Amino acid sequence: MTRLLVAFVVSLVLGVTSIYLVAPDGLAADALGVIRRLDALSLAGIAVPMLLWWLLSGWRIVFLTRGTSHPTSLWQGIQTHVLGTFSAVATPAGGGNSIGIVFLLNRFGLPTDRAVSVAVMCLVGDLAFFGWAAPTGYLALRLARITVPLEQFGLLVALLSALALVVSYLLVFRLPMAISLLRRLSALPLLQRFHGRIDPFLRDLALAGERYSRRPWHWHVRFHLLSSGARLPYFAVLNLVLVGLLVSAEHLVVYAAQVVLHAFAFVVPTPGASGYQEAAITYALKGHVGGRSLAAAVILWRLYQHYIYFLVGPLIGGLALATGRNPAAVREND
Repeated sequence: MTRLLVAFVVSLVLGVTSIYLVAPDGLAADALGVIRRLDALSLAGIAVPMLLWWLLSGWRIVFLTRGTSHPTSLWQGIQTHVLGTFSAVATPAGGGNSIGIVFLLNRFGLPTDRAVSVAVMCLVGDLAFFGWAAPTGYLALRLARITVPLEQFGLLVALLSALALVVSYLLVFRLPMAISLLRRLSALPLLQRFHGRIDPFLRDLALAGERYSRRPWHWHVRFHLLSSGARLPYFAVLNLVLVGLLVSAEHLVVYAAQVVLHAFAFVVPTPGASGYQEAAITYALKGHVGGRSLAAAVILWRLYQHYIYFLVGPLIGGLALATGRNPAAVREND
């Protein structure tokens, strides 16, 4: 509980401070007063893409567990996704996402090695999405004649995209090589204190074997279409916040900037990439969002995309973790 409170406070301090540094006028009372424009219907409308993200991500869990001895229901998939997201927003660079997924799937009856393979496939789906979506978003920004602050930003996007695609490929089709690389990384002095946790994870991952790599090509196409379909509404929240606030904005720029900048959040060592997310999107959209309402929009956006999980995570995922059945630790070989 203490760690959770610390993560929340750190996120809040970093978020508010970063917005102030980038757009100090945006935190003035008259600038934040624009939030009063939102009514209950607008607030509910903003939540629609977030709920759609939950639904499609839950269905992805169902898709991955289908055909096993412990398939999950759609509601269990949604609970697993929400707990994984909660674990991500409370840990540096979102690293706790896979842990949350494994814990709850294990609670629902899935053997640990199988739960690990599902969590890894969720990571693969997200990496593959950003592998194509980040350069596509960057191209959209360039076509809209948006000037980026770094001269080599396009190269950074290309390198990050290539890395994401290579890692996702290794985790599915060259798993022994990926495990060998991870073992070498875990031997580094900085990571040796985590060896007790990393080694069991790698053993479970090795047991999971090549379950998914043996699936036919059309299975992988459906999986990646589902992963992309789940992520696409996730980035519509900020657009709907701006619509609800009656703020003029270049919505293609708003959407594309989110996709590109979010791809770098996975390497930011703060809870849920707090500080970076607020500063990056505020800086990127200055001049492309009308008036002094940008800071208010960013605050509302982070409430929906980040802080809300400190509440709904324990309520939805945590409750399932506490009340779900405790399965026997039996490994399966389906």
